Amino acid sequence: MSRYHHIKLYIKLLFFSSIKQHLSNWLYEFAEFMDPDTIDLFEPINETKVSNVGLSKMAEVFVQVFDIFIPTDLTRKEVLKIYKRNKLKLFNLIREIVEDRGIRIIKECENVDLSNTFFKGNEFILEYIAFTNREVVVRVIGSGNPWKILEEYHSHIKKQFR
Repeated sequence: MSRYHHIKLYIKLLFFSSIKQHLSNWLYEFAEFMDPDTIDLFEPINETKVSNVGLSKMAEVFVQVFDIFIPTDLTRKEVLKIYKRNKLKLFNLIREIVEDRGIRIIKECENVDLSNTFFKGNEFILEYIAFTNREVVVRVIGSGNPWKILEEYHSHIKKQFR
């Protein structure tokens, strides 16, 4: 083998070991994020059986952590009542709901801030930032269709910064 082939082989080995290390790190972080007892958290949803109308009958309030939407048994009225009394008490309640689904990232957060609120009719978004080893955005979404209100929220945010 020529020196060129040895160098080429060495570069390939470095590249693949780098990918292996990145994947290993990602899996470790993911394992820290998830509770091993929760197997069905990412179970696919049969979209032919669930429509937006069905979602509004199933839950009024959702919690969003990363790209995970967690339906709750809470009503919008209950959430707003707790929110008006004590904004951090609401976060502690939400933290329990999130932990019950196996998401441990906000379990031991050092600090929590209510960063933004959005109200439209009887729908709302309450956005908290939990400070752990990084910032984690946790949204309480009071809507039968959380994706629609999030879309409106994001367009509202964009308008503010124009």
